[in-house]
Amino acid sequence: MKEIVIKQYLQLNVETILIKELRPGQIVIMDNINFHKNNTIKVLIESVGCSILFLPTYSPDLNPIEHYWFKIKNEIRKVTAQFKDIRIAVAHLMKFI
Repeated sequence: MKEIVIKQYLQLNVETILIKELRPGQIVIMDNINFHKNNTIKVLIESVGCSILFLPTYSPDLNPIEHYWFKIKNEIRKVTAQFKDIRIAVAHLMKFI
């Protein structure tokens, strides 16, 4: 059910907002989530002379911020065991941001 609602929202967004902004020859870049691979969306985008480029399958090595999230998550694990007061834990974690 949730995916259907998201798919409908995405389609409505493409129909009412994105299509009006696109110019022929532009490329719309999307990730590989299932509801992005909707034929209706593809047809809409191609109808204004644009094409879709799907990002490669997720890889943290292609997205440098993922390395920071990894470090932050590890620090959170350490800190939650180390500190009794959440304010002290958050202050400690802010040093890494």
